[in-house]
Amino acid sequence: KGKTSRCHPKFQFPLGWHVTHAPKHWSTEQTMVQYIHNIIFPYVENVREQKQDDSASALVIMYNFKGQVTDGIHTLLEENNIFVALLPPNTTDLLQPLDIAVNKPAKSYLRQQFQDWYSKQISDQLEGQDMANVVLEPVDLSLPIMKELGAKWLTDMAEYLSANPQFMVNGFIRSGITHALDHIDENNIAESPTSITDDDDDEDSDYQEDSD
Repeated sequence: KGKTSRCHPKFQFPLGWHVTHAPKHWSTEQTMVQYIHNIIFPYVENVREQKQDDSASALVIMYNFKGQVTDGIHTLLEENNIFVALLPPNTTDLLQPLDIAVNKPAKSYLRQQFQDWYSKQISDQLEGQDMANVVLEPVDLSLPIMKELGAKWLTDMAEYLSANPQFMVNGFIRSGITHALDHIDENNIAESPTSITDDDDDEDSDYQEDSD
């Protein structure tokens, strides 16, 4: 959240990452255009090169969210032979691969990183102290500290997910997309890793959907 790039972490993100900002957290048409140019277009071009087909069509699955369903966004994508499939309202937990199989392990990974870091801050203070008279200082959770730590944990999380592609694959299978395209059903779902915290609470989408 912020109005200028000064709100960004000083952390050096890997090449290929796109880091931006918006005044109210939510995606806007402007940030979506940035995302298309910096993420979607390069990815589609890379796949087309691999397929040796410069005109191969592509499909983008999008939330029914007003910041990214504008006429300008549709035109920009379709001019590049990229078509849009809008999810019906309140169906992201059923049809969006990221919501189905990726968001929960991603958030669990980040939660575990924070818990491990916080525990270490406490244990470092306890080391060598008389437990009968121990006095703990509050852990510094200020924005400058957490912003840099969060950026590092975010890149670590991305590496973790990249090393475990079955999360993404399972999302496409469970959403029914692979069955529609390649007749691959849920019998082909791979076992997911269990090295991160696995809790029972449902993870809802971080996007607000428009019902009309």
